[in-house]
Amino acid sequence: MAELPFPVAQTLAASLVTIGHPYIQAAINATAMDLIQWCKGSFVDGCNWSPEQQAREITETARATWEGGWPENGGTKRLLELFRARFEPGKLGPERQLLDSKKWEEKYGPPDPTFAARLIAPTKEEHSQMKRDGLWTAIRDTLYYTSGPGKSRLLRDSTDTQEEARDKREDRKYWWDHLNMHKQRHPEQMEQFRVDLEKYGWDELMKFDYLRRGAA
Repeated sequence: MAELPFPVAQTLAASLVTIGHPYIQAAINATAMDLIQWCKGSFVDGCNWSPEQQAREITETARATWEGGWPENGGTKRLLELFRARFEPGKLGPERQLLDSKKWEEKYGPPDPTFAARLIAPTKEEHSQMKRDGLWTAIRDTLYYTSGPGKSRLLRDSTDTQEEARDKREDRKYWWDHLNMHKQRHPEQMEQFRVDLEKYGWDELMKFDYLRRGAA
C-alpha cells in the first residue's frame, strides 16, 4: 500500500493549529512525519483504510474533540493515543509494530542526530505563509464566535445544565479575550477580514480552509 504523501501529511498536521498545535513549520513537519510513521493502512471493522484515510480520521477527530492547548494536553502523545484507539496495533499486522532499533542500527548504522533537524528545518517563506494562514483562521473563528452566527451558540439557554452553562461562559471568555488580543496586535488583518466578510459572507468564509488555500 502506498505511503502517506508528505504534502498531505503536512496539510493535515497544519490543520491542528486550530486546537493549539504550534504554528512553526518545524513542529508541523514533525507531526507530519509522525502521521506518516503511524498511518500505514489497515483493515478495521470490515473496512480497508488507506494511510490518507487514517490520517484524516485522527486529525479530524482531534479537531472535533480536543479541549485545551496542545502541550498542555499531551500533544503528540495524545494524538498517538487517538490513533491507537481507532486503529489498534494488533490489527495492523507485525510489519506495523515498533521497529527493533538494535536490528535497525545493525542494518543501517547508528542514527544521525542531525537528520531530523535538517529534515524539518523550515524556509522563511514557508514559516511566514503558515503564520499568515494560521492567523487568518484564528481571526475568522474569533469573529465568528463574538459577532457572527456562532455567537448565539455560546449564549446560556434555560435547558442548559450547570456544566453546559459553565462551558459556554468559559468559551465566551476565551473568544472575547482573543478578540481583544487581535484588535491590539492585528488591526490591519482584522479590517481586511471584515472586507472579505462583506464581500463573501459567513457561509463562504467558513467553508474556506486557509491552511489549505481552498474549500474545506
